[in-house]
Amino acid sequence: MQIDYEGTLTMSKRCTTLLLVIMVIACTDNHGEKSAAEASAAAAPVRSGTPIDASPERLLAEPPSGWLQSFRTESPGIRMVEFVPAQTNADEWTEKVSFESFSDPPLPDPIELLKSIADDQRKACKKFSDHDTFSGVENDYPTSVRLFVCRLNPLNNQGQLTLVKTIRGDTHFYVITRAKRVPPIESDSDMPIPPETMAEWSVYLRAITVCNDTDARHPCPAAPVESNTAAPVASE
Repeated sequence: MQIDYEGTLTMSKRCTTLLLVIMVIACTDNHGEKSAAEASAAAAPVRSGTPIDASPERLLAEPPSGWLQSFRTESPGIRMVEFVPAQTNADEWTEKVSFESFSDPPLPDPIELLKSIADDQRKACKKFSDHDTFSGVENDYPTSVRLFVCRLNPLNNQGQLTLVKTIRGDTHFYVITRAKRVPPIESDSDMPIPPETMAEWSVYLRAITVCNDTDARHPCPAAPVESNTAAPVASE
């Protein structure tokens, strides 16, 4: 099952500012998750009257097998879709994947945006650390991946691991987030998930790419997946 997101993605209704349900703090009615827009000085207000899916750029992604869409929202220039495992309460999730993008210029640098998010989260999360997993170019788009480790979020008394991939396209900026809530992490050296799970996460995010059928610099797969501009499309 694959999801082909054309153009843009958006922010959760549980926060009213732009961008990214990453991990802990600001929107307390959603267990303290914070918008990345508050960490990014480059974030701009939503433009009105802009076609949502006018761009030929596509984010090619799929949720983990068996996961179900728990939330979707969009408006001109931004869109977000979230997935959680089946039989999961969307407000009490322990694992989540979100796909998000925005198109208001200037599009930020992928590395700098993740650093800004890390700096912001470090102030609010007890015993926080972040790790640069990858920074480079994928399909000729600047890309960065970073792992955030919150050992204790005071708002929900939980720890959280968040692996985030950012991609700066030519017309849109994409944020892909995979997160897992865990009991408080006691030791700085502890990693509450096994190495093979961390490797699985890494492989999962690595497979997510952006392409553009109209630009040879960013080729799409030879057999593109059917798409629907009104909603993510799941096809076997």
